Amino acid sequence: MPYPYQFIKLTEAQRRELKDELKRLAIANKHRIRRRLQAIYYSDKGKTFKQISNILDVSYRSVKMWVHTYRQGGFDVLKGRK
Repeated sequence: MPYPYQFIKLTEAQRRELKDELKRLAIANKHRIRRRLQAIYYSDKGKTFKQISNILDVSYRSVKMWVHTYRQGGFDVLKGRK
């Protein structure tokens, strides 16, 4: 059973902002940041950390860290991490 903290619920405004940012990052070839935002997108869609790590081909720990970082500071903090 997945833990409830794995899931994020975005507002419609946040969802729009996320989708716009994902498009912008794809055009700018900023794949590292885009992958972090995709993790938030999939979490909002109800995917577990394990499912997200498989989809994005990254470690479970990375997904967990990205979601935690988003919870702490939102999109700006998540995009600013390197």
